[in-house]
Order: sequence, then C-alpha cells, then structure tokens
Amino acid sequence: MASRATSSRSGPSGSSSGSSSSSSVSRTRVGKYELGRTLGEGTFAKVKFARNVVNGENVAIKIIDKEKVLRNKMIAQASPCGSPCSGLRSRIALPTCKFRSGQSSNPGAGSPAGAPIPLDQSNLFKREISTMKLIKHPNVIRMLEVMASKTKIYFVLEFVTGGELFDKSPENLLLDANGTLNVSDFGLSALPQQVQEDSLLHSTCGTPNYVAPQVINNKGYDGAKADLWSCGVILFVLMAGYLPFEDSNLASLYKKIFKAEFTCPHWFSAKARASTGLSRSEVIFYNGQRITFAEVIENEWFNKGYKAPKYENANVSLDDVDAIFDESGESQKLVVERREEGLRTPVTRNAFELISTSKGLNLGSLFEKQMGLVKMKIQFTSKCPANEIVTKIEAAAEPMGFDVKKNNYKLVGEKSGRKGQLAVTTEVKFTSDELRRIMDYKHNIRNMSVIAHVDHGKSTLTDSLVAAAGIIAQEVAGDVRMTDTRADEAERGITIKSTGISLYYEMTDASLKSFTGARDGNEYLINLIDSPGHVDFSSEVTAALRITDGALVVVDCIEGVCVQTETVLRQALGERIRPVLTVNKMDRCFLELQVDGEEAYQTFQRVIENANVIMATYEDPLLGDVQVYPEKGTVAFSAGLHGWAFTLTNFAKMYASKFGVDETKMMERLWGENFFDPATRKWSSKNTGSATCKRGFVQFCYEPIKQIIATCMNDQKDKLWPMLQKLGVQMKSDEKELMGKPLMKRVMQTWLPASTALLEMMIFHLPSPHTAQRYRVENLYEGPLDDQYATAIRNCDPNGPLMLYVSKMIPASDKGRFFAFGRVFSGKVSTGMKVRIMGPNFVPGEKKDLYVKSVQRTVIWMGKRQETVEDVPCGNTVAMVGLDQFITKNATLTNEKEVDAHPIRAMKFSVSPVVRVAVQCKVASDLPKLVEGLKRLAKSDPMVVCTMEESGEHIVAGAGELHLEICLKDLQDDFMGGAEIVKSDPVVSFRETVLERSVRTVMSKSPNKHNRLYMEARPLEDGLAEAIDEGRIGPRDDPKIRSKILAEEFGWDKDLAKKIWAFGPETTGPNMVVDMCKGVQYLNEIKDSVVAGFQWASKEGPLCDENMRGICFEVCDVVLHSDAIHRGGGQVIPTARRVIYASQLTAKPRLLEPVYMVEIQAPEGALGGIYSVLNQKRGHVFEEMQRPGTPLYNIKAYLPVVESFGFSSQLRAATSGQAFPQCVFDHWEMMMSDPLEAGSQASTLVTDIRKRKGMKEQMTPLSDFEDKL
Repeated sequence: MASRATSSRSGPSGSSSGSSSSSSVSRTRVGKYELGRTLGEGTFAKVKFARNVVNGENVAIKIIDKEKVLRNKMIAQASPCGSPCSGLRSRIALPTCKFRSGQSSNPGAGSPAGAPIPLDQSNLFKREISTMKLIKHPNVIRMLEVMASKTKIYFVLEFVTGGELFDKSPENLLLDANGTLNVSDFGLSALPQQVQEDSLLHSTCGTPNYVAPQVINNKGYDGAKADLWSCGVILFVLMAGYLPFEDSNLASLYKKIFKAEFTCPHWFSAKARASTGLSRSEVIFYNGQRITFAEVIENEWFNKGYKAPKYENANVSLDDVDAIFDESGESQKLVVERREEGLRTPVTRNAFELISTSKGLNLGSLFEKQMGLVKMKIQFTSKCPANEIVTKIEAAAEPMGFDVKKNNYKLVGEKSGRKGQLAVTTEVKFTSDELRRIMDYKHNIRNMSVIAHVDHGKSTLTDSLVAAAGIIAQEVAGDVRMTDTRADEAERGITIKSTGISLYYEMTDASLKSFTGARDGNEYLINLIDSPGHVDFSSEVTAALRITDGALVVVDCIEGVCVQTETVLRQALGERIRPVLTVNKMDRCFLELQVDGEEAYQTFQRVIENANVIMATYEDPLLGDVQVYPEKGTVAFSAGLHGWAFTLTNFAKMYASKFGVDETKMMERLWGENFFDPATRKWSSKNTGSATCKRGFVQFCYEPIKQIIATCMNDQKDKLWPMLQKLGVQMKSDEKELMGKPLMKRVMQTWLPASTALLEMMIFHLPSPHTAQRYRVENLYEGPLDDQYATAIRNCDPNGPLMLYVSKMIPASDKGRFFAFGRVFSGKVSTGMKVRIMGPNFVPGEKKDLYVKSVQRTVIWMGKRQETVEDVPCGNTVAMVGLDQFITKNATLTNEKEVDAHPIRAMKFSVSPVVRVAVQCKVASDLPKLVEGLKRLAKSDPMVVCTMEESGEHIVAGAGELHLEICLKDLQDDFMGGAEIVKSDPVVSFRETVLERSVRTVMSKSPNKHNRLYMEARPLEDGLAEAIDEGRIGPRDDPKIRSKILAEEFGWDKDLAKKIWAFGPETTGPNMVVDMCKGVQYLNEIKDSVVAGFQWASKEGPLCDENMRGICFEVCDVVLHSDAIHRGGGQVIPTARRVIYASQLTAKPRLLEPVYMVEIQAPEGALGGIYSVLNQKRGHVFEEMQRPGTPLYNIKAYLPVVESFGFSSQLRAATSGQAFPQCVFDHWEMMMSDPLEAGSQASTLVTDIRKRKGMKEQMTPLSDFEDKL
C-alpha cells in the first residue's frame, strides 16, 4: 500500500541542529578538496559533495571520466542534454520560485568587456566549460575551478543544499539555506561567435516541453527570447505543479507549443499570469512582441521584494580550462586522487536531510514561522510499508543522538542542538494494516452511501472527505473527483458507476465530547460509496444502498428536491437506511444570486421540508423518526466545490460560551422562529420589526459567512485579518498572498472545513453496523429470523457463520476478470477460504445456482486502487477475487459446510430495463467476441439484460438512452477489445395483461388426450403488481404473513391466499397461479409441471412474446389419468402453457406500455413550447408549480417511453434551450385499444413487434390453445 506519512521538525528560528561522532574513516582527497557523499549520478558524470581543507568551504565537484568523454566523442560535439531545463542558454538562480534576473541571456554578462575567449569551433565541450568559468553573477551558480587527473576531469562548483524538492529532475533544482532556488545543468550555452549571418542562433538542444517554438522550428532564433520562453515555462511549473505543454505524441506536443495551447490554473492571479510571459495566447513569438526582461522586471508581482544584483568584473583566468585539454599530457596542473585515513569530522544535518535519507520518497514541503519557532511539515507518499519508513527514519536519527520513541506507526525524536531543541515527529496517516485493525471495532465503523439528484455535487463534496483522510491534497479537493474512476465520468462530469472507498480518521477528544453512543477509542473507519445521480443509473444506487447502513443525501440549495432525490430517498428508506442531509452549493447564494439572509433561510427551509415530506411518506416504524432537523445536527450546509461546510453544532459551540448558555439550547435558537436583537440583546419568538432584529440563523450563521466572503472577494485584507483573528483562524504567510476566489476558498476551508462538519454528523447520527443490523435483518435474511444465521447477522457477530452479500461485480484491470464487491454481515471472509455461493435463483434444499469455490484474494476498495488484506470481518465492505465465474450479478456467500443457510434477499430496482437495442458484429468473425462480451456486460451492470431472440438477434435492454449508450460503449471498448458493432434503433419493451375476468372457463387437453386442465384469468387488484415488484409480497415470504397482507390490503380470502402456487415470470414476477380446485386427486403430483408451464407462458405471452403483468391465473379443475406415466411433465407442461394462453385471450387482452415521469424546469416564457412538444408526444402535464423566489416553473408530466426518443432535443429546440427535462421510469399504463381488433393501434403495434422478432405476423388463434370436450 502507498503509506501516507507526515514528518515534521521544530526548533528555534534560524537554528541548525545536528550531531557529531568521531570514528576512523577512509577519505578521498583531490588536490585541496576532500570528497564526501555522492549527490547525483548520470550517464557520463558523478557529482560529489566536497570540502576545501584549506578554508573549510563546502563545494560540489562534478567528476567526468575522460575515457568515456573521448569514447562518446563529446569533446568534438555537444554534451548530452538530458535536463528538462535545457531549453535555457544561461544559468539563472531563481529565488523562492520567482525569477529575479534582469540580464540578457548572454552568459557572458558580468564578465570583463572584451575578455578573450579561447574557443575552437570544433571543440564544443571545451567552449561550454569556458563559458561557465566566465560567468560572475550573484544569482548564477559559479564554476570555481577546473582540475584534471590523467583519467578524470573535475569541475569545482558552488555548493547549494537540497535537491529533488520540486523534482523536475533530481540534480537540476537546488534549494540553498536562504530559500533561493538555483537551476543548474542547462546544457549548452551559446556565444556570439555562433551567431550566423542572419544574426540568429541555430544550435538545437533541450527537452521539447521547455523549448521555445523558434528553437523547434530550426530556422534560427533570438537567444534572449528563447531563454525567456523557457524561464516562463519553468516558472509556470513551479507555481502550477505541472507542465503547460505536455503530450505523449511529439508532433502533438510541437503543435501545442506553436499554438501556445495551455490553460492557467484558476489560482493564478492576473499579475502572476503575466509574469510567466505565457499568458499571451496568440502566436506572437516571431514578430518581436515576445515579453522582454525589462517587462518582467517591471511586473508588479515579479518585482515584489526584488533587489538589483551587484556584478563582479574581476579578471578570470582560463589557464586551468586549457590545461585539462592539453593533449600532450605534460601539464603541471594535473592532480592526483588519493585515500587518507583519519577521524571523521563532526557532521551537521538538518531534518530535511534526515528525512531524505530514505531513498525514493517524493517530498513536498511547507514552512511556517511563528513566535521564534520554525516548523517544517513534510507530507509524502511511499510504496514502502509503514514500518519500513519508520525504521529507516529511526535508523537515520539514532546515530545523530536523537532520543527516539516509537509507538503505532508514530515516531518522536528529540535532541538538544547548539542553538536549541530539535524535535522530529513522524506519523504514518494510515496503512492497510491500520485499516484492517479498525475493522474489528464494529462500533467505530460507518457504512454510508452518498446519494443525490444528478449535478447536485455528490462527488465534489466527497473529495473533501477523501482529502481529510490524507488520500488527496486539500488544495485539489473538489477538482479531482476521486470517486469518478472512469474516463467517461470525467468527460461527462457525471458519476456512472458506484465507487467505494475506505477512509480512516482519528477524531479528537473535544469533537467526541458530546457523543453518547458506544465507541472503541477515537479512530473511525468510514466505508463510503459514491453513487450516480442520473436516473438511468438507479440500479447502481440500489447496489450501493444494500451494503450500507446510512446515507448522506445531497440537495442543491437552489434547485431543491428533484425527481431523483425522491427516487433515491425512497430506495434508501426501503432498505432501512438512515439518512442525513446536506444542503449543498451554498456558495451560489453569496457569489451568484446575492440573496439576503431571510430569503436564503426560507429557501433552505423549503428544501428541508420537501425532503422531510418524502421521508415521512416512506418511513419505517422500526427506523423511528428519520426526518432531519438542523437544530438536532442532522442537516449540514455546504459548498462542496470550495470545500467548506457547517452544521448548527459548529456555530452553537462558538456562541454558547459567549452567551453563557447550553450548546443544545443555542442550537435550537439558531433555527426556526427564533429572533435576536443586538440592540436589546434579547431573543424573541417573532420579529419585533426593529431594523437590528434578525432570525437567529441569519444573525449568527449566514451574515458572518456573507461578510467573510464579501471581504475576501473585494480584497479588503485590512478588514479580513482582524475578523479571522477574532474567529481564531490562522492563515499561513503564503496563503495571505492569495486574492479573490482562491483566498475566499482557503479562508473558508480553514474556518469551516467540510470534512469536520460532515464527519461529525456521520459519526453522531448514522448507525454503526452493530446498531443497524439489528433492525435491518428482517429485510435482509430470507430464512427463519430465529435461526443461527439471522442471529449472527442481527448481532454483527464476527465469530458466527459467514453471511456475505455481493451486490455488484466490478471489472478488473486485467480484461475479462471481475471483483465481487459486497458486505460482510456476519463472520469473516479470508483469502483462500472455501465459500458456498448461492445465486439469485437458488432455492434452499436444491442444487440449482449453487457453487462451492475458494476466495483467491480479499481486498479493500480504495477508489482507483485496491489494497490486499488477509481477511475482512463483519460490518465491512470487501472485494474478492476468484469468484467472478460463478456470480452473474449478485449472490449470497456463506461457509462451505453451512448447508442450512438461506440466502440474503435479492435487490429490487426502482427502474426497469424498458429500452432495448439489437446488436450485431460489423465483421462476422467477431461473433464469439460479441457473445463473450455480452456475458461480461451482463455481469458488470446490475440492471442491463442481455438476451437472444428466436430470430438469433442479440438484445441489450437498459433503463434509458444514456444507460444503453454507456453499456454499448463498454461492450465495444472494454469487453470486445474494440471490435466494431452495429446497433439498431432503440425499441421499447411492452407487457401483456387482461382487462377483466375470462368470459368462460377454458379447457386444454394434453397431447395424449388423457388429461384436462380448466383455467380462468383475471386482473390483479390495483397496487398488487407494484407490491410484488417492490418485494413486499413474494414467493419466499412466510405464507401466514403474506396471506394477512393480501387479506387486509387487497381483499383476498385468507384461505385462498395460502394456495398461491407460484409467481412469474422468473419466480418473482407480478403474475400468479392460484389453486381453486377442491377434491382433485393427484393434484400435487402435477403442481411442478403446471408451475413450469406458467413460468414459460408468463415470460412469453400469446400476443407478441412479451412478459405478462398483473394477471392471476386460477386453476379451476383438473382431470388426470390414473396412471402416473400418462400424466408426466411432457404431457402437463405444454398443456398448462396452452390453457394459460387461452384464458388470457378470453379475458380481453391488452398491452401495457412503460411511462416516464418527466420533470422539467423552465421560465414562464418557455411553457408554451413545453406543452406543445408534450402534446405531440402523447404526454400530459399533471403538476405545474412556480418555484418560490425564482422565475422558474417546475413541471411534472407523464410521457410514454416509446415517444421519449429525441424528446430532449425537440424540447430544447422548442424552448430555445431554456427547458431541461429529467425522465425516470414511473409506471406501466394500459393501452385501451384492442389488439385483437384488426386495424387498431394496439393491433398494428403487435404486428410490428412480431415482425421485428421474426415471428408470424398473424397471432395464433384462440382455437389453437383451447380444446373442446
């Protein structure tokens, strides 16, 4: 696992601490220099730290092997340019990430005028050294001396501490003790002698990302302008953290550089943008308009604190340069490398060097100076295990005299240095071992989903929680969208698949002070699942809710509760998931709409009321009161994009001490009809009319935030800092330089961090698995609620039998394999364990859909990656490898020998796969890929249905147009390896039903004429089909409970309700077959055969082979042959099918078509266009309501799915883009025309469907199904 660690040190300002030890050591001397550790190593050279033994000065010596140089012909050609900075032609020092050079790029600047330069045009390597020796500039790394032995060349350079800090390349960015960033190793410098007749330079070298377009063009360039381009690129990288021009394809990269195609991060101020010189996006680099050194120096941002350099014009001798290239080898300048034995001198190391001793750590630092104390905090990510990181730092610290203490991945070391105390603290934020340890604390686990309407800000808000766990940086939270792991999710800006991520937090004692629930310490594990908001992906929400216990419901404060908000809330409460609410996008109230406090309060109140209406409608007695109340801390107010949020708890704590009242009482006053008048310092239950009397929420929450944001946005820093000081908000020095939105974002994140408010709300108000499974077990377990398996689930017992539900399959990176993702409800699942897999069609006591296989690996899901653990106990989410061949979509897992266990109830989806397309291969030879790809597609999506028609057509059915589009993209790109497919136009699924009871009892004879079945069909009672769909009534219910519901809610006879033989199709569908017979012999012997015929018939109806819906088939009488051999399945099954068809055709058969509920938001002027389009599409409006305080109207309408294709584009065209529809499947509606009447609309539709399916266009007549005596 990539361990995340924080290392910090502190000591008196300006101090350096170290340690010394004396021991015998072997040293290497070159001339007057004693060589030390290696600082860097390249292909041709090695750089070593060295000390001048005469004056004690530290230097860096670059050592080059002469033989290598000659062998690679470097003396006769340019030296290799490997540095990312090599587009530059001079060595410029860059103090604290801002260029401070006022000179031309001529490297001779500062050298004596007309100084002789011995340069042989064929000897480029020698020329380079000569140039470096001539440079004498305070902000340029100096070459102090050049030496040579018989085999090596030594360049003695000015030593600068650091390296790898900004890590463009390990050796070329060095940070000195004064915080000055020095750039080195640029490649070749250009001298005036190289200028050709066109007055331009023509040498070409450098990493393309940094090189000016003129250099790439190879037509000659002005050196100063080319250097400035490269300086601008480097400055951009230092400020932004990434390259402005980057592409894996070199030709594409060149195009981007020529066109200046790049974007500045939003945190760049206008002055900072100008300082890079890259902000002029037009290609103006050839006409003399390129930014100049003079313009850079005049730039206000760049010039801040700038001091003009003083130049040295001392004479420079180049004798040592000539000497090292003396081909005679007789030069007196040659030095000898020799080893000396002696005592090691005292060593001084700062904390930065101490941390750096662990190789491979990528460090980014942040310095803070307060009250004479220097603090340095370094965060880094390493692939080394946590214990290895701590051990390496411990090993580096102990020889230096630190008193080191280590405990649970935390290391503290202290030492008294020459100038005071130095403390080094290292803390690993979390590891897979850490996560695994907390998994055993079932009171400290929260399994939760984030659910919302599309574009209400779920994924953006989730980033704040991920950042608080140390997985991403706080600065990029809101932009990364860590839980959007697919490329098309980033491209479309919506979540498509549910994504799990396990987050570790350590809460403070103060934050848990008022927590009254059970807990094991302060460490918490949040297993969070971010789910889609688009209605087409509701099945992903269902899969997420099944394996979680709580839900964070996110609602846009301006758009309010929308159609999908209601859908996901209904799903959550159906699964007995406890919700909390956050009113998101609050920043829109301040920055976009500029609403006053009272208006904002009324808006928030309406949002909360609308959410509570839905919660009250679908509440469950076992859950208790699930409504949310700001004054109880179950509502948060957030701005996910800017990373801040609060609950009334935050402000109540702040004001309680000020007013001297209890926190709880203060919270109650911050919401509802509570008003405060600062003039009288009194509270009242109504507005007194005074100008200073305002509602508690407005006075103490909304107005302070509004004031802070306005001060930030207006750049009134003189007012801002005193305000923040009163609030106890400390800003770092570099953050104080920010302006506008970046400043506002940082201030609000520091004052009201979203993670703090949301975490406290989730920990305080969402249940742990130990609590939730007590009331969820009834909904989950299909078996007896008093057996050992139900008891283990109820108690969340880690020592009980394994009960694990797999809710979805996630494609793995290796093509064709899948992770099985689910939740452990009891017991423990471990790597190598043999498990019993019960699929959705498993029936206890039978072997159908039952497998026993081994779990190859158990992993924790971490967004874009996975972490392997040995085992996962109950109460946690888990992903498993090795089971994908035996699980199609979902399954229940238990121990291998637990043969008495019943499965966990299958999920019921709020949408249906009603939109279908036929797919075929473009190239016939790809057919095997298509077949295999469809199997994988069916596995990857909880909702999609892949079937093959009798005609041989492959059909993919999804919830809507977008869902199908995503599925077909996955099919082609991921599951078929890019093989092309051809798809048909989308078509709609229909259902077959009946209007009334059969006009007569129909009879069908078996093929051998010895058996007769008598049957009637009738429509199910209103609401019964929906109850079966929702899972309230089903085949696995206790017959007593089921008959009670049917009798009380639907008027059934209790005895008759106990004689239901089956539900269908697929054993769970909304049709029934009921035994109405009395005194019939051998009836139970043919029951299974009749049920098999019923499943067949209800899946393929007589009208057009569509599923039946809402029909009850009553077996009225049976006449059977006395000899069992004449009444077997071969005789009864086809007879049952024929008699079912006959009974349906005599009960006024009808078609049901699927209908969307459409929610449209639009201004009043667009209403005419909306009604017009709906009328053309057979839609009708059933609700029209103006949203209070806005000019927008909310329109709800019903629209047949078959008319929905192209509806969005037609609606936008008719309303000039002002109307935005959201469609969600709502219900099945009966088409009143008779399909048996020739020429009717239903008859034409039936004919079209039969033709498309390759069936005979004419329906089979009733006489083919019904027999006469």
